[in-house]
Amino acid sequence: MAFFLYPHSRTATQTTQTAQSLSPGPARAEVTPPSRFAAQAPSPLRWVSQAWRWLWDQEEPAPKLAPIGEIRKIRAEFHAALMDMQSAKAYQVRYQIEASRSLRELWHLRADVFEIVAENRGEGEAKARVAALNHHFPEGPARSPRESNRSAKVTTW
Repeated sequence: MAFFLYPHSRTATQTTQTAQSLSPGPARAEVTPPSRFAAQAPSPLRWVSQAWRWLWDQEEPAPKLAPIGEIRKIRAEFHAALMDMQSAKAYQVRYQIEASRSLRELWHLRADVFEIVAENRGEGEAKARVAALNHHFPEGPARSPRESNRSAKVTTW
């Protein structure tokens, strides 16, 4: 009776904690959006490394891939994930992929890719295709079970 009158009583809390502790689920890595700007070495460190190369007459390091080249390759992978989809929404997302200017914009389009593939091929196939796209984006720290349980409380009436 205390449960119905006082939903936040000790009995309700124990029931909620028991249900949460019984729920199986492996911890998964959380994919986070890329930062807006590329990280660079601090300027004194860059100056020292350039001076060291000049003193020892070393060649300049090979230039890194231009970001535009990387984005083109990632766009191609996004297009490949939607290759066999023939719907108005798929064409719209393809246009958005082509118009994207940064890795961060592509990160936001993953949800649309998932939705389209899930509608046409099923959720399992959508998870597999988006997982293949996720390797381009940094992984954030995995949330501990304690943090995920704090976000909400479930009370049954």
